[in-house]
Amino acid sequence: FSTTPPTARRTGPAASTCPHRIASRLPTGRSVIAFSTMVLFAQEVLELNATMFGLLGTGAAVGGIVGSIVAHRVTARLGQGGSLFASILVMAVSLGISGITNSFWVFWAMGILTSGFAVIWNVITVSLRQTLIPDRLLGRVNSVYRFLGWGIMPIGSMIGGVVVAVMEPGFGRETALRGPFFTAAIITLGLFFYVLPHLNTARIEEAKAQAEEAGIIGS
Repeated sequence: FSTTPPTARRTGPAASTCPHRIASRLPTGRSVIAFSTMVLFAQEVLELNATMFGLLGTGAAVGGIVGSIVAHRVTARLGQGGSLFASILVMAVSLGISGITNSFWVFWAMGILTSGFAVIWNVITVSLRQTLIPDRLLGRVNSVYRFLGWGIMPIGSMIGGVVVAVMEPGFGRETALRGPFFTAAIITLGLFFYVLPHLNTARIEEAKAQAEEAGIIGS
């Protein structure tokens, strides 16, 4: 029999459609697909030297800082659901543009957008997990989340390499190196349409309300 106190159990919509469950399953490997061959992309497509390649990575650093600063403002303006939608959509578009461009500065700017909205996504989803998961289960849920999130990255990296290898004979070297970015953009866009009916502010608030009734919030 279960020794779990009744107030700590989750039933109803909050248990079956809880937004953090959907959010936690979005594959972080999609970004790794894009950036698995970025060194080759930078050398052969953007034609960067070692110094410029180092500077290229600062875009993601700047985006992460900016995203952490404005996350609460974006969430206040768009709501949690709207902010998550915006994050997925912006990341999809920025990954696609990264694959199209030949410009260092455009690629650098897309790095800012991708990283910035990834941080906004993380701020919201981590907050949801901490809010909706009972304290006694939070460590286990976070460990599984990390295992899946980080564990899938090598798979994403492998997929990126396979995309280049498969595309190169038919489309040429340059187009093949752009392929991982397009693949990641398409996957991210697909995720946008997948979560659209499930992950919205109304559903999030419903889950919070049910968690509060169950004694998870404020206990």
